Amino acid sequence: MKKIDLHMHSLYSDGVYDVSTLLKMAEEKGLSIISITDHDNCRAHIELMDENVRNNFSGDIKTGIEITTSFHGQKIELLAYDFDNVEKVDEFFVNKREGVNWEKLAIESATHTLKVLDELNIKYPIKYKEDLTILKFESKLYDDILLINDKEELKKKLGDLYSLNGKEFFRKCICTPNNIFSFNFAKYSSSIEEVVNIIHENGGILFLAHPYAYKMKNTEEFLDNLYDEYKDIDGIECYYYDFTKKQIDYIKAFSEKRNLMISGGSDFHGNLGRKNEMGVCINNNGYIPKELLDIWKKDKTKTKQLIK
Repeated sequence: MKKIDLHMHSLYSDGVYDVSTLLKMAEEKGLSIISITDHDNCRAHIELMDENVRNNFSGDIKTGIEITTSFHGQKIELLAYDFDNVEKVDEFFVNKREGVNWEKLAIESATHTLKVLDELNIKYPIKYKEDLTILKFESKLYDDILLINDKEELKKKLGDLYSLNGKEFFRKCICTPNNIFSFNFAKYSSSIEEVVNIIHENGGILFLAHPYAYKMKNTEEFLDNLYDEYKDIDGIECYYYDFTKKQIDYIKAFSEKRNLMISGGSDFHGNLGRKNEMGVCINNNGYIPKELLDIWKKDKTKTKQLIK
């Protein structure tokens, strides 16, 4: 059985491993097709132009990038693949990110978060009050809060905002609009219109990344609204490392109804403690089906015709 993984990260964003190491790992796992999808840059694919790097993997490599954007104030990410002119796409998104003082925004968000925690009388380590720069967008803070607070008391104080870990807290509380913790980072990122234009102009295709990872109250309603408004988003990530079988089945049915392509990946970063394993989708017999790419070939032809 040929295995693929279309969602992983290198040192060029928040991954642990350099490009060559990722390729060697993919080779050892017997993957046949991969894509490195770093956040808001294509530096990995620029490096892959060096044959000495590219030769670490014998399979196919699709150009890829994971792009930060937003929909009605909700931070989301889009995965782009198969685009041409990697340098042009990289320049566009790198310039967009470098035009924002993210450290300043992180401190503003952290200040707001600590204020809300104080109002809710939720304990947190004093070190965060003394140095806001160590918060790093609140994920580690919340993990520490879980360690020093009684779980049941925390549930009472947070209600629907209670989260199982720091990553979930950041997605569900900080990045989701209309709750007491929310901070609108998304408005500083590329708009969906900008993303669609630059990717389609360069012959690429776009997918909504990991829809159930955003921890929304109603993901299904969100999907309807997004694809009603943006019919030029070509697909949706269906096979994701920890999606349940029920979630995968829903996305498959949704994509068939909407005539969307589907993608899949492990979102491998390599960090200790993360359960993501390269090439693995836990609730799909442990793999991401290569057959999903057969639909890409047909639909990408249509996409290129529309661009022309």
